[in-house]
Amino acid sequence: MGTAKERPDPAGVLRVLVSPEQSVVVNLIDVPLAGRPEYCAVLLPKIQDLRVRTARPHWLVFDEAHHLLPASWSPAAGTVPQAFETTILITVHPDHVSPAALKSIDALLVTGNEPMQTLAGIREGSWASPA
Repeated sequence: MGTAKERPDPAGVLRVLVSPEQSVVVNLIDVPLAGRPEYCAVLLPKIQDLRVRTARPHWLVFDEAHHLLPASWSPAAGTVPQAFETTILITVHPDHVSPAALKSIDALLVTGNEPMQTLAGIREGSWASPA
């Protein structure tokens, strides 16, 4: 849902997700970068409510998570652990992702030219759990 010329309607996303046979991809290309965290702040609580009522969607995938959940993002208390269960955050800048979102991580896949350096930076972050 959503195109280069049309912002996806959060209510429409939820209407699709109500059906267990449906999956949805939300394309935010029409939403300016600065507006993407706000869009997520509107949609995530609604998805959380849907998950409480229906146990769906089973998975959430955030590509470019650093644009959707930036370091400045700070959700209401109690939202993150449930909102980010069975969630995949994809980013080239883990240091730009909200610490609140990163605290729920229980597995990492690090790639690139210097994955060990990236991993060391992640482990040093205030959100990292001890090994």
